[in-house]
Amino acid sequence: MATSLDFIQIAQYEYVILKVDYFFYNKHYKTIQVHTNGIITLGTGATSMIAINFNLDSIRIPIICPFADHIDTRGTGVIYYREDSTEQLLSQVSTNIQKSFTGASTFVAQRAFIATWENVGFYNSSSTPGNTFQVVIVTDGQRESYAMFLYENDGLRWLRSQPKLGITPRYPLIGFAAGNGIGSYSLYGSSTANASALPSLSNVDIPGKWLYQIGNGSPGQGGKITPAVLVNGSSVNLCSMGYPRCSSQSICNNYATGYCCACPNGTKGNGKICYSQIHSMSLADATVQINVQRQNSNTTLSAQMHGLAYPRSFCRCYLAMSRIPIEEVIVAEVILDELGLLLGWYYADRAVGEPESLANGHSLAGDGFHGTSRIHFGLQSAFVLKYSMVPTDANADNILINIETSGLFPDVTQLSNNATSNQTDLFAQFEANDQYFYNVAPGKELAIINNHVNLNGTNAIYRTTRFIYHTQCSSDWRASGVRVRSTDSYRQFTYDPTRQMVQSTTTFALTNTSGDVNFCALGVHDCDPIAQCFTEPYSYRCVCPQGYTGDGHVCIDVNECYDGTICQPKSNSYCINTPGSYKCQCFHGYLETANNTCIDLNECSSGINNCSQYANCTNTIASYYCDCWHGYYGDGNNCTFIPCRLCHRDAICTRDRAGDEICTCKPGYEGDGRLSCRDINECSSPTLNNCSQFASCTNSNGSFSCACLPGYKGNGENCTDINECVEESYRCVPNSSCDNSIGSFNCSCNDGYRGNPYAPTGNCTDINECEEGSHNCHRYGICTNSPSTFSCRCETGFIGNGTFCELPCKRCFNGGKCINDTECDCPPGFAGRYCQLNEGSFLAYAQGYTIQRVNFPANTSDPTVIVHDQYQLGIGIDFDCKENSIYWSNIGGGKSIMKSDPIGGNVTVVATLNDSSSVEGIAIDSISRTIYWTDSGNDVIEVMKLDGTNRQVLFDTELVNPRAIAIDPVVGFIFWTDWNRENPRIVRSTADGKDRVNLVVGNLKLPNALTLDTELKRVYWADAGTNMVEYCSYTGEGRKTLHKGFSTGNSLIYPFALALYGDYLYWSDWSSYDLQRIHRITGKLLDPISTKPLGGSYYRIDGIASVIKECSQGANACGSMPIVNCNLCLPGLNNTRTCY
Repeated sequence: MATSLDFIQIAQYEYVILKVDYFFYNKHYKTIQVHTNGIITLGTGATSMIAINFNLDSIRIPIICPFADHIDTRGTGVIYYREDSTEQLLSQVSTNIQKSFTGASTFVAQRAFIATWENVGFYNSSSTPGNTFQVVIVTDGQRESYAMFLYENDGLRWLRSQPKLGITPRYPLIGFAAGNGIGSYSLYGSSTANASALPSLSNVDIPGKWLYQIGNGSPGQGGKITPAVLVNGSSVNLCSMGYPRCSSQSICNNYATGYCCACPNGTKGNGKICYSQIHSMSLADATVQINVQRQNSNTTLSAQMHGLAYPRSFCRCYLAMSRIPIEEVIVAEVILDELGLLLGWYYADRAVGEPESLANGHSLAGDGFHGTSRIHFGLQSAFVLKYSMVPTDANADNILINIETSGLFPDVTQLSNNATSNQTDLFAQFEANDQYFYNVAPGKELAIINNHVNLNGTNAIYRTTRFIYHTQCSSDWRASGVRVRSTDSYRQFTYDPTRQMVQSTTTFALTNTSGDVNFCALGVHDCDPIAQCFTEPYSYRCVCPQGYTGDGHVCIDVNECYDGTICQPKSNSYCINTPGSYKCQCFHGYLETANNTCIDLNECSSGINNCSQYANCTNTIASYYCDCWHGYYGDGNNCTFIPCRLCHRDAICTRDRAGDEICTCKPGYEGDGRLSCRDINECSSPTLNNCSQFASCTNSNGSFSCACLPGYKGNGENCTDINECVEESYRCVPNSSCDNSIGSFNCSCNDGYRGNPYAPTGNCTDINECEEGSHNCHRYGICTNSPSTFSCRCETGFIGNGTFCELPCKRCFNGGKCINDTECDCPPGFAGRYCQLNEGSFLAYAQGYTIQRVNFPANTSDPTVIVHDQYQLGIGIDFDCKENSIYWSNIGGGKSIMKSDPIGGNVTVVATLNDSSSVEGIAIDSISRTIYWTDSGNDVIEVMKLDGTNRQVLFDTELVNPRAIAIDPVVGFIFWTDWNRENPRIVRSTADGKDRVNLVVGNLKLPNALTLDTELKRVYWADAGTNMVEYCSYTGEGRKTLHKGFSTGNSLIYPFALALYGDYLYWSDWSSYDLQRIHRITGKLLDPISTKPLGGSYYRIDGIASVIKECSQGANACGSMPIVNCNLCLPGLNNTRTCY
């Protein structure tokens, strides 16, 4: 035992077997142990050490303590005991008991057990005067017992012993304990210095004599200790006997069952704390942890509690809880409403006209209380709120509250998440229904109520059950109830989102109850589940059923088998305890009859024995025995055959009951069994075996076996063909077919697959007709592989079934569409019967400090300079068809975006870009009136309005070397190239900067140039590293090479920019002055267009653009009338837009 615990070590004890039953806390005992240290224990549970912490409630064995302390008889004193049945003694104690207890008029003592501690000293004392005391336990032997403590005049000469383990000395423990926490009772002075007064005080008017009822054998009363009450109507006046337990602020009132402390007139309180008037109550600020468990979530809130109350006949309570997020407001409201009601019960005074006997919570529990409220929302589990409220000063002006939550809270909300910061509107109202509090037992309040609450117009009901516990004197207790009434129409709450604070203001008054309540019918009680609940005025009573003992709140099974005598009348049986009862079980070897007697069981005749089949069974009283037959040996349970000496080795030997040998050849052999047993060859003739025609027969000594041939199954007698394709399908691999045959099978790969079809090593793999070229798709068709087959479809802009594709119109050139049989609908820049070039269209390109043009038809015409400025260096170029303006990026002196008309007039700086690094590609949205550009130095993509305003960064991440950029303003896509050496790619996003994807990756090196075919919805690009022109659809599908191997003589050219005009792609290169061109469909390469280096020493051609004076048809969400509150409008997919 650890030395940190106070305990009583039993130095010596005597075990006594009693003549009759003695009763203690509704249980009966026939054994008692008398201990040196002033203790008597009942039953057999005591050991050499009892840890009691000097607290009777902690003891776990039945114990009677007239003076429990560290007693030592080595130096002085003696202990003696006896069980007495003398008529004179029993008559005297019976008379004393009858006079002292109202229900004991017929009590007659049968036995008395007397234990005396005479002049005993404390631990390690020598000749110090000792203590003398005695305990007398009296029983009627049937159901009731009484205990008398006797203390000699001046018989307690020491109160605290020297502990055996050096622990601080304690005063003696005096009283009773049932053990197992069922109940206990302390005498006056127990564990205090007041124990010295026991020899001069009494509860039967005889100094030093104390008498108690300890058995409580009357049915329904439950186990408890009852002190004596004089029959003549008077009671022991403990107050006049000098009981010092009341404080200086209170007075002592005597009752028949004891005394209570009460507050004098003019003050209020429960006798422990008395006060004149509470003007206001402050709730100590405290941080509380609130666990909110819901069906699919668990949240912990760290909230701050605040509160103030003004106790009057109308108690006004102000409560608040801060640090509450908006989604958990309902949790705080339910908790604050419950705490507010508790404070109303605790502080509200009686209303005008109510009786003075009406007691609020503070009058009952002035030094604080604790309890549990179970809040039920519908049929789900309860939300449990545990709390304690303790005054922190003598006048209860300040109170400290602690709370703990558990259980399931419903998934409800009551404020929208978009509540504004100044929203403090009323959004929850709790209806002002009455709350009833019932004082059902000393120190226990019970309350139940259905609460009605309105959450933003939705009515809800939840039920609350409260158990409240506090310290209360039991001597003047009687069940009662009060009603706590809210004087407001509603108990209202508000929420301040800025401070995250929930606040409530409620007024309460205390009134009398309008009637009783049936706690048992409502199921609102704390009786043991097996106990009966009986309703009493304002209270209830719990009674354990027959076969159990306890106070009804805790019921413990009575062990009827305890004394070992209950089954004695029925011989040959023993007792088995059962919940609430017992049964007598016959001993092994006996059988219970219809008249509940146990007779011998004949195991031999009933077959209930384990004798060997080669043994004889002989019955005995309660048992039997077995003897092996002649010719066998063993213990009777197991009998072993004694080997024969006359039989052949292939014969079977048996014996008859006389033990004579019987020899028979084994199955599969023939002969006389003694001299010969020969093997029979069953396979030699079909008549000797039953093997199937599809099985093989194998002979063996004395037997044969049949086995089905391969490809067949069965037991050898019956063999059927195995359909391997059904029963052993695992033999062929997936994507293969199985053909069954008699006794065999065949596997073959399915159409569209090839390989080894046989498991386990085989594999049939899909044939990719698209990669191998074994398809029949047209040159302008797209082949799509699928498991076991492929499909063909025409590229965008072509018609056909995929195996044959053609342009829908052959006689109209340059993307024209056929109308009727003779006319063409030509795209911008083309006209005439066959869509020839329209006069005025040309290619514009940037070369050094010039912007030049080549007119269409572009064969050998000389270029014309549009703009010449030695301080500029043009790179990216594009055309605005709506205002007929050419735009270009200038990375020379004064970095900027420039524009002019098609003949070089009205040269204007659109925007100065001094913070840019290298603007290399531009793209114009003529519909939305915006311009996009790439900056390969700053690694950004930007956009602004065509007037140079509202500049906006669209992308600034995952960019390394962005160069070319193009836009389809009608669809709402932008595309750009990034020639990042580590990961070159072509990227697509919406024009408003959303849904960014890498459209083309892999097999790229330096994708410099890029343009769009808005008719066929194609993206074209030229790669200076792979020397190829390629294209794919807007979705990235159908990637194809249009031209491979840029070469002029022995030199590879270096493409930089692409432009589409009509049916031809044009690109600039850095290795010559030429503009290359190729047919956008067929890939046919035409002669290049020669230019002249008119741009100064920097002669390389950079950006090129098609100048078509007519805009193509189409619109987007940004091209409509002016949009309100939209400075920069960028189109998205499906006619959407984004404003900046």
